[in-house]
Amino acid sequence: MQLLTACEAAHWFDLEKFFVESKRILVQKGVVALIGYSLLEPFDPLDPNNQTLTELVLQLRKDSVFADYRNENCMSIDKHYADLIFPSDFDYVYKDNFIHTVEAYAHNIVGFIESWSPYQQMLKYNAAEAQKFLLKNDACTPMGKCPTVHPRFDDIFL
Repeated sequence: MQLLTACEAAHWFDLEKFFVESKRILVQKGVVALIGYSLLEPFDPLDPNNQTLTELVLQLRKDSVFADYRNENCMSIDKHYADLIFPSDFDYVYKDNFIHTVEAYAHNIVGFIESWSPYQQMLKYNAAEAQKFLLKNDACTPMGKCPTVHPRFDDIFL
């Protein structure tokens, strides 16, 4: 195998075992590409001043209500995997300049938030509090403060 990729997952790996297996399956000079993501930056082109979803994303990362539900493993992805230690026999090159822009509906962003581990942990142990978090931010209500949806432009740009 010449290329081994892991997208949005390396922070959950037992890295020692992962690198042993990588060496076993990769050809000489094979590449391990560990890919992560950073915070979403929602933008509504029809209402550029609407920061509702941006604030919701930031709250999920920083709000004290999630403190008990954060996992230490997730800190690595917040650092863009720059803290991962590769074995000494790997040639290491760190690249942190990839930007991916997609169009998404507001409900897709809420769905993405619902997939994050702190939210999932809260949902598992305190479902009422998890739902309250989204509702207090009007993220789930169709007529709430979510970005405006126009018939011709029914997308949000990230």
